[in-house]
Amino acid sequence: MNKLSEYNIIIEGDTKFIYLNTITGSIVGLNQKEHSIVQKEFNNLIDFEEKYPTIFKKFYNFGYIIDEKRNEKEEILFYKKQSVFLDREYRLFLHPTLDCNFNCWYCYEEHPKEKITEETSQRIKKHIEYMSDRISGLHLSWFGGEPLMYYDEIVEPMSLFAKNIMEQKGLTFINSISTNAYYINKKMIEGFKKIKLSTFQITLDGNREKHNKVRNFNGEPSFDVICNNIIDICNEINDASITLRINYDNKTLDYEPDFISIFPENIRHKLRIDFQRVWQTRDENCLKTEPINNKLLQWMEFAAKLGFNVNFTKLQPHIPYACYVDKYYHLEIDHEGKVYKCTAKGYTPEYEVGKLREDGIVELNAENEAKRFHKLTVENEMCLNCKYLPMCGGSCTQNSMEVNGEPICVIQSSEIPITTAILKNYEYRNNIKNIYEKNNSF
Repeated sequence: MNKLSEYNIIIEGDTKFIYLNTITGSIVGLNQKEHSIVQKEFNNLIDFEEKYPTIFKKFYNFGYIIDEKRNEKEEILFYKKQSVFLDREYRLFLHPTLDCNFNCWYCYEEHPKEKITEETSQRIKKHIEYMSDRISGLHLSWFGGEPLMYYDEIVEPMSLFAKNIMEQKGLTFINSISTNAYYINKKMIEGFKKIKLSTFQITLDGNREKHNKVRNFNGEPSFDVICNNIIDICNEINDASITLRINYDNKTLDYEPDFISIFPENIRHKLRIDFQRVWQTRDENCLKTEPINNKLLQWMEFAAKLGFNVNFTKLQPHIPYACYVDKYYHLEIDHEGKVYKCTAKGYTPEYEVGKLREDGIVELNAENEAKRFHKLTVENEMCLNCKYLPMCGGSCTQNSMEVNGEPICVIQSSEIPITTAILKNYEYRNNIKNIYEKNNSF
């Protein structure tokens, strides 16, 4: 016997009804006639299978129809807990320095001039060796400050050390970086290939005029330097994947988004554009009076039409948690050897979660770990009764701890309503594929 999934969403668009199963992520569009037939057949699944066996099978394979014995909510929570606790790919953030060549007004960090000392470097190496017997792989993530200020001294040699350890143990190795990309050059890109550094997060603050007001190096503009370096990365590294973070406030969106056309069409499939509001400009009351940010939506649509990867919502299929911070096998070590979990809260004693010992072992604060991991942040009545549960990681553990576990709905805080986002994702999902095939055809 079969039944309908509890996680089917139906949204009426301008020309189609969009069906989404939030567990599988399957999304289909039906016209009015097809929708009417399917809705009728959903009332009697036995008849549906007999009358339209091929269509029934598709709906079953897509997850809209499931075996009657399945308990989807239990499966969802089990998957999320597995991902948090049993995924032993260790994500380790390292800070060569908290210093930075820029001085963005909204940055939450102080920028001391220190860098990783030799003593701290040795402790980190011992830590990587120690963990290599306890993990399935290492995802090294470089953060700062600006980590490429010390590429030759720290990033490259430490990456090579970690890469060699993982290869010797037959473990996976991933290397990624959050950088403002100002220091990148052709020689450094060749080095990236050697250390398997192919995943980047790089930020622009809007168009050339707006960006250069925020990000400049001793008054020198940086927009063109950064954009040219992004282009070089995409051209030189075959498997390059760049999250192009566009920080915005209300003034940013008053400009036209046509500046992103600076990136050639043949590399746009390597760029995922992530629009992020500058947190100091966020006004929760605005969401109540203006439930959709039409300017932001226009920017997103413009980028999607040009062939960039654009997610109109953070909700995606198979999301186990909100942030890497929520993963048990994740830590962050700064230039002084202090141990943290969160990269977004600053580096003060209240956010330290443990100590890096001389032998490379991290002693974690058990009380802090218990508070963070005693249950998932979605294990509350509000989240457990939400049809978007499979696509949502809930609040991050750090924010949840700071409000004593009170439920936080991340869907309600979005400037693009979830129904609008789903419609737009459906509308543009084939656009990148078509552009990419056109650029790679004979």
